[in-house]
Amino acid sequence: MSRQRNIPILSEQKGGVAVIVAMLMMFLLGVMAFALDSGYLYMEKNSYRNAVDIAAMAGAGALCSGDFNDIRERVQHIAEENGLDLDEGTLTVTIGYYDENKVYDNFEEYKDFIADPDNLSAENEGVSNLYGSGYQYNNAVLVEYSTEVKSLTGGLAGKDTTTVNTAAVAYLVRYGIIIEDDGYNNLTHPGNPVFHNTTLHANGDVTFSGGEAFDGEYRITATGSISNCPGTCFNVDEKVVTPPLDVVLDELKEQARNEGTYYETSSPTLGNFGDLNIYGALALIFPRPGDYGGAVFFLSDVGGQVSRLEILYHKDISPGDATSFTLATDIKDVHITHYMFVADPLNYGGKWGDTVSFYSAGTLTFYPVKNGNQCNGCFFRCEKFIYKTGVWLFPSWVVTQYLRVVADKIDFTPIDNYHALDAHFGPPCPPYIVKLGLVEEAD
Repeated sequence: MSRQRNIPILSEQKGGVAVIVAMLMMFLLGVMAFALDSGYLYMEKNSYRNAVDIAAMAGAGALCSGDFNDIRERVQHIAEENGLDLDEGTLTVTIGYYDENKVYDNFEEYKDFIADPDNLSAENEGVSNLYGSGYQYNNAVLVEYSTEVKSLTGGLAGKDTTTVNTAAVAYLVRYGIIIEDDGYNNLTHPGNPVFHNTTLHANGDVTFSGGEAFDGEYRITATGSISNCPGTCFNVDEKVVTPPLDVVLDELKEQARNEGTYYETSSPTLGNFGDLNIYGALALIFPRPGDYGGAVFFLSDVGGQVSRLEILYHKDISPGDATSFTLATDIKDVHITHYMFVADPLNYGGKWGDTVSFYSAGTLTFYPVKNGNQCNGCFFRCEKFIYKTGVWLFPSWVVTQYLRVVADKIDFTPIDNYHALDAHFGPPCPPYIVKLGLVEEAD
């Protein structure tokens, strides 16, 4: 009879164990579902982040060649190629200024990025509106992506979908002077150059005379030794890599052929760009003022007869601005000079996106003098760059020249007092390097 009384107790114990096992199974199933969804969510977030990073860098690179619509289309194309579903999610593209040098403490939404209010010009009005003075160019693209990620387990972990937001900002590092080989020569006689807002980098050793002055947003770096540092200097491990000059010249030649703006010294013409005259081994170009819409003009000395090219502003050509063009040549001795006693200067380039670029296969010498050449936004690329700075006959005429240079060697040879040199014009290209920045909310 005692056995009969124990049977209900065993039955109750078995029932309790079954309930515990069922609860434990449900708990383990929930943990597994949570782990599965968490792992999947992590993978999706990482995939979105990588795609947004790549899209932002592509957008920043397009700052040099397109308007906002071009940049947005470029970003969208790259984003889709890297797996972002633009039908299911929302992609936002914003042009703005990224404070790579920590000039400002904090912007309103993000610490180091401020959007351009109009997306129309190279200038970022958001900075001047916020601070009341100064100016900055748009050098960055912010890309934001938001989407709903569905649960793999049908909501067993608690949610059917999870909202994923990711953002990346890419910006163009501005370089004012890149010395690709050892060597910066400054023959001081008697003035000293003043570099405003100029990032100078040498892929080797660099020596200063000790009389130079750097101010504003500047940075001096070198992979080799730095002698007579004129400010705050840093040694860095990585070289700044730019495309080889011969490769760039070949690409520009091919582009000019395609655009119908390739010319040879054997047939002296430059179309609507200006006049070309050949006098034995000397070639003279007289450019005309105008906005050339980014055209590439290439002059080739096929027969090897020309040893020197002079780009002159002629007294018989009306003064004005020559903007938005590239002039390249395989002639190895190029002088951008002036015709004496002209009434007004020829201004090359503009500070807000109308850059003029000069390329030479050898030495390029620039002469800024009164009523002659003036750079409002110029880029020079050559093996050796010589800056014949000074005012000579007109010692009271000193202006700021806005220019950037990439060369193996650089030589500043004064005639009298120096002009101030400023690399702060936008957009910062060329030369530039695209980097990812930090997207951090403002304090």
